[in-house]
Amino acid sequence: MKYLLFKISKSIKVKTIVIISGILVFSIGLTLVVNIFHVNFKLKEALERESYATGLLVRKTIDNNLQYFPLERFSGMADFLDGIIRINPNVSYVYISSIDQTILYHSTHSFIGSKTDKILFTHNQSPENWKTVANHDYYETILPIFKDNIQIGNIHIGKQKNYIDSENFTILLKTLIIFFISLVLSIFLLFYFLHKKILHPIEALSSEMQEITKDMDFKKQVRVKGNDEIGVLARSFNKMILQIRKYSENLEEIVLKRTKALNQANSELEINNLQMKKDLQIAEKIQETLIPKMLPYFEEMSFKTADISLKNSGKDNFDIFQISEKEMAIVMIDVSAEGVSSALISTMAKIAFHTHSKKGSASHEIVKKVNQEMYKMIGDVKDTLTAYYAILNFETGVFQFTNAGHFPALLHRKKLSTVEELSSKGFYIGILENASFETGSVYLEEGDRILLFTDGVTECKNSSQEIFGIQRVKDWMKEKNGLSVKELVKGLINNIFSFQGNVFKKDCAVLSLEFISKLKAETDKMENSVAISGEMQKSNI
Repeated sequence: MKYLLFKISKSIKVKTIVIISGILVFSIGLTLVVNIFHVNFKLKEALERESYATGLLVRKTIDNNLQYFPLERFSGMADFLDGIIRINPNVSYVYISSIDQTILYHSTHSFIGSKTDKILFTHNQSPENWKTVANHDYYETILPIFKDNIQIGNIHIGKQKNYIDSENFTILLKTLIIFFISLVLSIFLLFYFLHKKILHPIEALSSEMQEITKDMDFKKQVRVKGNDEIGVLARSFNKMILQIRKYSENLEEIVLKRTKALNQANSELEINNLQMKKDLQIAEKIQETLIPKMLPYFEEMSFKTADISLKNSGKDNFDIFQISEKEMAIVMIDVSAEGVSSALISTMAKIAFHTHSKKGSASHEIVKKVNQEMYKMIGDVKDTLTAYYAILNFETGVFQFTNAGHFPALLHRKKLSTVEELSSKGFYIGILENASFETGSVYLEEGDRILLFTDGVTECKNSSQEIFGIQRVKDWMKEKNGLSVKELVKGLINNIFSFQGNVFKKDCAVLSLEFISKLKAETDKMENSVAISGEMQKSNI
């Protein structure tokens, strides 16, 4: 039973009948409703016009009598009104009222002399004015009576509402009968046409195709009847059957060709994979040259760095170098590319920063020159390059910085135990040739610390897809301000590692420096650069 119901529900015949029946019921039903409202309106209008015509007859008689008698002195008027009722059986009552709403004459004599509570015409109305109002179970048409252009009374003609309802019911019944007959006949004719011209040919075509596929006999052909869409479909099936037969006959040869092509593609893939490994090895060697193994030593500064590179691409890196006896430059770089291209872009950027870093130049001027140079080299590629460039003057303690689309550096004030974001307006490097950049500056005091990092720090996620965020970095700087810069960076890296579930999922670089004191004497010079043990933290941290 369930299978039968399922089959019926999937049948094109059933769906076609339901759809066509629904369309016909909706369209004819809508037409029926519109016609009923229209007929009801027209029937009511016709009855109102009929009552108005009766009222004109009565008013004509009254106008003739008003030439000789006042309205209150007519004789035989009640019998005249009663005669109108007999002539027009659909008229229920007729009466005449004075201007003060007293009934002067009524087809039912017992109402004469009583007051009417109908809404009447106001004074100064035209004789052509008339209206129909609802009065309990009646529709009452009211015409004003005038003498010498002065309204002196009204004519009232009433008809029962159920008269209109009975007429509407008759029309509705007839319309429903016609609607039902039209619906059944339309469905039958449409279904007959669909069954004969569409459904039956499709069923026959489906049956023949099932027989062919069941026996896997591709030498058979389906019968083609007619040149309509179903005939075109049958011819398409025959072409498909022919192609399958040819394919089956040549299957062994095709398999051999495909196997040969697959082996060739696999060999090419192995060659490409080998080349990719070589490229990655080159990228790893380039990366080793990007991160400084020997950091400059200054009595006034204490450094600590860490670099986590998962793919050995050098996409996140930094550099620290001296500009003059009193100034040093710090740059943090992040490239969106991967592999060899990221290493090359990073290398070009670092060389550009070294080249354009001159004594007395503001940080935004240097970044602008680097941007123009990098635009010539990578302006037509989609990779993005962000950088944070800063210059520290040991004599004045001024730390000036320019942000080119990078994360802001964080400044921890030792005396206030606060953490500030150091940022300025600036776009990515190498995207716009004439991009503008700004220089920001702060004064560093003894014990103040600067922390620079790439997006791998703040954008790393845990198992709940929660990001580490810059606030955690700020909190870490506040809570661990008593640690050395080396312990601070190492603890931050371990914290990130633990946050991600004891695994690094994203490249990152961190650089922290502490301002110990201002330059003590004019003769103080930079000492020889020395290698700092443990400065480069690899991905096994």
